[in-house]
Amino acid sequence: MTNNQIEKQIKLYKLALILLASATGITIAGFFQVLAMQSSNGDLSFSHALAGNGLFSPLATLIADLIAAPGMIWLYRSSKKLATLSPEGARTKYRAIWAFQQIVGTIVTAGAVVMIPGSLMAIQMLLPGFAVVFPIFAGAYIHLRARALNREYRLAENTPPAVQAELEVDNKPEITTDPKSGMVPLVITGLLLAINVVGEISFYNDFRSDPGFSTLGSSMYPSSMMLGLAQFLDIFVIDLIALVFMIIAIKARARYPKGRMRLIAIFTIANLAIFPGAFATPLALSAGPNAAASQLVSQQKDSYETMNYLQNQPLPAGFGMIDEFSSCLDAGCGQEVNSFWRTGVYKLEDPAILETCEAVISYGLNLGLDNYSAGENGETLPLGDGVEAASVCAKTMDEYPRLKVQQYEAISPRFTISGTANFGARSPLQLELMLMKAGKLSEVPNTWGYDFSIATTYNSSPADAGNGGLSQGTVEINALLEAFGQARLAEPDRNPTDPKFVKEILAGYEYPVDITVVESSPGVANRLDLTNSDRAHMCLSIDARDEEYMGSPDPGTGYGLGYMNDLEVLKGFGNAVEGGC
Repeated sequence: MTNNQIEKQIKLYKLALILLASATGITIAGFFQVLAMQSSNGDLSFSHALAGNGLFSPLATLIADLIAAPGMIWLYRSSKKLATLSPEGARTKYRAIWAFQQIVGTIVTAGAVVMIPGSLMAIQMLLPGFAVVFPIFAGAYIHLRARALNREYRLAENTPPAVQAELEVDNKPEITTDPKSGMVPLVITGLLLAINVVGEISFYNDFRSDPGFSTLGSSMYPSSMMLGLAQFLDIFVIDLIALVFMIIAIKARARYPKGRMRLIAIFTIANLAIFPGAFATPLALSAGPNAAASQLVSQQKDSYETMNYLQNQPLPAGFGMIDEFSSCLDAGCGQEVNSFWRTGVYKLEDPAILETCEAVISYGLNLGLDNYSAGENGETLPLGDGVEAASVCAKTMDEYPRLKVQQYEAISPRFTISGTANFGARSPLQLELMLMKAGKLSEVPNTWGYDFSIATTYNSSPADAGNGGLSQGTVEINALLEAFGQARLAEPDRNPTDPKFVKEILAGYEYPVDITVVESSPGVANRLDLTNSDRAHMCLSIDARDEEYMGSPDPGTGYGLGYMNDLEVLKGFGNAVEGGC
């Protein structure tokens, strides 16, 4: 064997060792990925993570890598010994190398061919699957290179020594190192590694900032969408780019200054080993929530204990027919900490408005609450002894919508009582009361009911705990649609888009909005050109509501505004196009 052939042999098995080390790094990263996935469900068992998922088990892959390591090391060391042996000794040693390579390489190449269809499924398993595929295809590549070197060696054996020596001298290129050579692969792989490290630090901080992240049994954790996107980009963009530049660097490494190829290899292996969330998750679980998240966890517990206490106390006014409770304790709600309990009563023949208000206010006073407000954006006032508040409450309940045709429930504005509870953790607390009148299509028509909700209000003002106020422009549009819905239900025999009928409805509209009736065709008044108080100029469609298309009878109230792209497609009831008709 010539010195050039021996040098190629050594480089080949040095590359094989690098690929094996990379495969082991990917396997270890795959273990951390499985551990991260388990830890989101509170399972920090290393044995479960090593077992993985059947074929794609980090333990099985790691064992396979460890079995392959002695053979690769023997091939590399045997190749280095070739230069120290006599020609006959080198030929004998090479035959042993090639015999081992041929047996193992053939098996690995056959495995790579078989794995081609299953490689896509393996990649879908992320790093544990990639850790199975990568060494198999890398081994097949090494075998193909070894076969090419073997053919070259066999050909050289049939060449006269003098010619062979002359060819070796003539063909051996003169290689000089360049201080700038390899800088592009070094910078690219370094930048990719920096992106991975910064991403892991970011996820680590995000996880520790979420009070629900460390909750045992929670299947959700912060930045789940961003984490999934980062994992996808890591596999199909960052890792692929790193591998491409690694291959480029391997081919041109002879011109690199000492140590540069090693640094590129370290950066590439680190890129493959750092999988988004694989290190951040167990580290964040070990460190626990930060100070802000710890406070939120404490508030979650206090909120739950407060509501649990109230659930075991008598309710006012016979409430209890409705029982809906939700808590963020152990539920993975992110930054939300408050618990909520909805109760109430229904199917009442007599609403007994004042008596109910007095009972609810007395209940709030006994809990230590000291403020009240009426309506969505009502001013917060002191509750005092509750006498004046009871009168305001009764008036608020009596402001339920009086509809010409009431199909479903009509609901009054809300009356709110708030303050700090005088028991337990002294949680901020809010009570909300609403009157409900059943409609024609309700289970028991023309009866009454009350919706009564209790919630803690940590990190929010009492006004924020409700549905919040609507903009004036939205209120105007909702009232306009309700006016048309009510009029059409009250007079179902009239043509809903008759210009005269439309103008009659607008005559009774209470808001000072400038509205122009637009006929899409003569005698069909089905569009309104208007600008509401939010300065939204629109063309509003008021076609008859298609109950078959909507899948339910016309409710006569509770309509919402929708938007369409242009006037050519504008149709339906309550849809609009920006910019007028």
